[in-house]
Amino acid sequence: MQSFKAITLTLTSLLFAAIIAVSSTQATIKGGSIKNHNIKEDHRHLRKECKDKNGKFKVKGKRRKISCKKLAKKGLCNKKYKKGKKTKISDICRKSCNKPKQLLTAGNFAILTKAGVTTTGLTQVTGDIGTSPIAGTFLTGFDIVLDSSTQFARSTYVNDGELYAADYTLPTPSMLTVAVHHMETAYNNAAGLSNPDFTELGAGLINGLTLEQGLYKWGTDVYFPDSLTFDGPADAVWILQVAGDVIVGTGATIILSNGAKAENIYWQVGGKTTFGTDSHVEGIFLCKTAIVFQNGSSLNGAALAQTEVTLDAATIVKKSVRDNSFGC
Repeated sequence: MQSFKAITLTLTSLLFAAIIAVSSTQATIKGGSIKNHNIKEDHRHLRKECKDKNGKFKVKGKRRKISCKKLAKKGLCNKKYKKGKKTKISDICRKSCNKPKQLLTAGNFAILTKAGVTTTGLTQVTGDIGTSPIAGTFLTGFDIVLDSSTQFARSTYVNDGELYAADYTLPTPSMLTVAVHHMETAYNNAAGLSNPDFTELGAGLINGLTLEQGLYKWGTDVYFPDSLTFDGPADAVWILQVAGDVIVGTGATIILSNGAKAENIYWQVGGKTTFGTDSHVEGIFLCKTAIVFQNGSSLNGAALAQTEVTLDAATIVKKSVRDNSFGC
């Protein structure tokens, strides 16, 4: 039989171990804030909880384990959180949830329109061009050469891609019908995202700003005459909802910082988009009407317009990825 002293020591050791285990692996979430970030990750749980339609974290009376270090690598922690200060769970949740729907087959195109593409000057497009339901005669200025299959055409202005129109031979018409449908669906999905992280930033004048990942919303035109920076890790996603036009100034440029990628920047534009002379822009443009590239302008991304695209000695390099996601 164990001595009373031995039993006492054993019970004391077990109690002490239990206290240490709880304190070292758990962090208490009170009032929607994280107070301790030196704890084990439960990021998958955070992702699941962020699926709440209101973008809020549901505690449900239980303690949660969250690693700031691993969240920070995913761009889901702000600076205050990384310093161990209080951060609202909803701030993290919104960022982890802003992964919109998918472009699907619309993401196969550098340019996709419903009303044709016109170019003048020495335009260079890397990627496919498509238009539907309009005919191939509305692909103008490309000096196109129809392939012997009559399913697509080629042009010296198009690199690593072909041109497709609704009146080309099967299966091209049906392929384009599906792609345009996916383009319209992606536009509607992006426009329908709610609970923006930022609203009416700069009253539409966003020149010189640095944008962190998240959902942005404007009920006006958006304009930057000089520069705009997107700052975030490689898996960060930006969605910009613009009710009016997007206007990029002459010589203006977009800067990608800290790993940000053009294919993760989605511009949902209710009006017209105009890229000024010699400007450079990044992102996937989902436009309700037209996209105009003025002389010498360039885009890394995709121009997906529900009317026409006009090019003047422009350069477009496709960065759209059909399976990329953008919203909860």
